[in-house]
Amino acid sequence: YAAWRRDGNQLWMAGMVPMTAQGILHPGMVGAEVSVDQAREAAVLCVMNSLSLAARALDGDLDRLTGCLKLTGIVRAGADFTDHPAVINAASQRVVDLLGEDGLHARIAWGTPSLPANAPVLLDIVWLVA
Repeated sequence: YAAWRRDGNQLWMAGMVPMTAQGILHPGMVGAEVSVDQAREAAVLCVMNSLSLAARALDGDLDRLTGCLKLTGIVRAGADFTDHPAVINAASQRVVDLLGEDGLHARIAWGTPSLPANAPVLLDIVWLVA
């Protein structure tokens, strides 16, 4: 698979997990091993990882990033967990903080019982580029 694909002014990113040089930030299930606050921190890291990859896709020129079209957030949680939006709100807020009104995006937040590498969250982002 490709880490990103560009189609016109859209940059589609592969799913981002909260990966650090030491491994996954806050591995585990949200609401069990991982608190909502920790999951929010992990979601923000996913945004930053996506931006890092976008910089590579745009030859290092993040000034060409003009907005965010869509953000899908997946939270690893059990059947009783219902606070998915609170986790993904942190990612959405970071995008808006960075891009202002151009960062406003369509969004979905949902849950699943497992994610790759024991990640607590995964983001799928479509950026708007010039």
